Amino acid sequence: MRITGSLVILIVLFRPLLPVFDYLFHYEYIVTEVCVNRDRPELECNGKCYLMRSLAEEAEREQDDKKGKLQERYASTLLFHEARHYGLVADFVASGEIMRIPVFCRCSYTFLFAEKPLRPPQFQVII
Repeated sequence: MRITGSLVILIVLFRPLLPVFDYLFHYEYIVTEVCVNRDRPELECNGKCYLMRSLAEEAEREQDDKKGKLQERYASTLLFHEARHYGLVADFVASGEIMRIPVFCRCSYTFLFAEKPLRPPQFQVII
């Protein structure tokens, strides 16, 4: 299990260097076949144009991966939900009769007034 985990970590760490290893292992083929400047040997490109293009593509791919992960992480998070209920008339009870008062926003909470304060429960200790 430790070997598998170590291999995965090494692959993730060395992924940006894969184009460099590809350049080193296929140097002859890149210089003779793939290089854009193979017709002009005085530039001494030797496939560096291919290497730079490969590194740029890898960096762009990595940046797109990070951007996609950030968008996915923040797009799926719901911070809060606000439910708005608008009414034109609210009912109030004052001295036994119902009064209808026009309002533009109805609050989403209610207030319960208790005459006696709530006390914590009392326990008896039996020895």
